[in-house]
Amino acid sequence: KQKTAYEISACLVGSEMCIRDSINAEYMGTYLQKEIVEVNDYPGFAINRVLIPYINEAVFALYEGVASKEDIDKAMKLGTNVPMGPLTLADFIGLDTVLYIQQVLHRDLADSKYRPCPLLVNYVNAGYLGRKTGRGFYTVSYTHLRAHETGRNLVCRLLLEKKK
Repeated sequence: KQKTAYEISACLVGSEMCIRDSINAEYMGTYLQKEIVEVNDYPGFAINRVLIPYINEAVFALYEGVASKEDIDKAMKLGTNVPMGPLTLADFIGLDTVLYIQQVLHRDLADSKYRPCPLLVNYVNAGYLGRKTGRGFYTVSYTHLRAHETGRNLVCRLLLEKKK
């Protein structure tokens, strides 16, 4: 079974808190079947620092008419061997979440390269939040979803309904 990353922030080496946190992080990683990745305490850590600007750039490509949403996703899937394109991934994460993280990166790093694409801002303001609402860059019917139900609560409810 393939493991996914779980980021932990580095702490002061040699401190009692650091040793205890390292042991807890290792235990949690094993328990959750995730690989531990140590990163420095910095805005966005490593995953969001790379992933969110990648998604934002795909939104800019769509906004500027570089290619259609389908072709942007297809090009990135084929060209980088990722399981889903950046716009599909944005819908999966939630456009409001992507926008929030992008705004935090822009504010905390004070660099224009983290400026959110106006199209992303407009979608969120219009209530297009991705799979949470059934409409984002793609429109998907989630008739089995309750309003704003996502994540662990959704999985638990669907598993319980399946057992009945």
